[in-house]
Amino acid sequence: SLIQEEEESLIEEQANVKPPSFSRVSGFYPVDFKLKLISEEGTKIYYTLDSSDPRTSESSQEFNDYILIYDRSSEPNVYSAYEEDEESPVSVSKNQRYKAPLFPVDKAMIVRAVAKNDEGQFSEVITKIYFVTNYELIKYQDLNLVSLVTEPDNLFSPEIGIYVTGNSYQEWKKSENYTTNIRAWDPQTQCNFVKKGKEWEREAVMTFIEKGEITLQQNVGIRVKGAATRSYASKSFNVYAREQYGKSKIKTNLLKRHYDINGKKINSYETLAIRSVYDDSRIRDILGRDIYYVRQDLTSSEMEPVVLFVNGEYWGFYLVQENFKKDFIHEHYLIPKQGVALAKIKEMEEGPEDEITKLFDFCGEYAQKDVTNDKIYKEITNYIDEDSLIELYASEIYIGNSDWPGNNDGEWRNLGEKIEGNKYSDGKWRFIIFDID
Repeated sequence: SLIQEEEESLIEEQANVKPPSFSRVSGFYPVDFKLKLISEEGTKIYYTLDSSDPRTSESSQEFNDYILIYDRSSEPNVYSAYEEDEESPVSVSKNQRYKAPLFPVDKAMIVRAVAKNDEGQFSEVITKIYFVTNYELIKYQDLNLVSLVTEPDNLFSPEIGIYVTGNSYQEWKKSENYTTNIRAWDPQTQCNFVKKGKEWEREAVMTFIEKGEITLQQNVGIRVKGAATRSYASKSFNVYAREQYGKSKIKTNLLKRHYDINGKKINSYETLAIRSVYDDSRIRDILGRDIYYVRQDLTSSEMEPVVLFVNGEYWGFYLVQENFKKDFIHEHYLIPKQGVALAKIKEMEEGPEDEITKLFDFCGEYAQKDVTNDKIYKEITNYIDEDSLIELYASEIYIGNSDWPGNNDGEWRNLGEKIEGNKYSDGKWRFIIFDID
């Protein structure tokens, strides 16, 4: 509640102070240039170049004349310099033997600025990203790129950083509960990056740059996502649009083939995933997606390869795709959100917790019966959509997914009333295919 009161007070302050304006928009520029910042009379401008919040950061400085924008790729790595160190609370991986790159990675220039009036009130923070392409950065102008900018402590602080093992892991190692016979991504390790829930969501500025053009920039919440990949140095993120960050939807056409069952384009999302997938696996995931995308009875999500920059530093090739949540089912299949039951990897994501138990009990019971009996077969197909099950097995077997069955499986159904003309509302379980990398 104290955090909420502070946020509400800050929002009230921001309403009274107009933020600074920038002489150049985010994007790509062929040569170095001098960036000018302008604010209303009676206010001063403070800015940072390290992605930290200029209202609170020790690196914050007052703007006077101009900021030189240039290609800083040759400068020492900062955030990509973190590596694996079992004895450090800021280790970015566990049991992966990850070492930071020995060369300077490509870098954009992040400028975060705020206006402050004579009463000490701040405006909202404005964040811009600049690529100066007089050297190697021009290659990104032809790609789709995502930038995440957040207070560095949100990622790398031993206490609150979602990207590191953290102090809690070091404390667990000293406790009587410590054991080496445990998976690196198990919640028992107490690593920061395995912790879930709203408490481990951090605010960030997300920017989409599609082939050199800024198509989206908004404040979002980010969390680390995944299972085993949480212990890798290259982690995946879930991204959430929320009113508290400014907007309740992410509106983008980046996912170009997203349509509902009536053929209407989907371009508005409550949440998206930014998935870390290594080169050969990423190609496999996309190729598989292209193969089974046309299968009407098999639920899958569209995906788009992107380059990710975190706090202005190159982070790798990723995939942007929609998350399987009730909003996904609602948008694609026109099922009311309150009626959606959705499970992934034997756990309910949406709907009553006992739905997945009922499904597995049903499967266990009918596996013992004679399915050549028409009555038995009818009882099965009244509960499970046979075409969806056939599509799932055909696709997984054809693709040769070694991480299935038994893992990376999902299913959903409508718990509400049947909707006239909508076959997907009949209450049968249908199947989801994902993560075939």
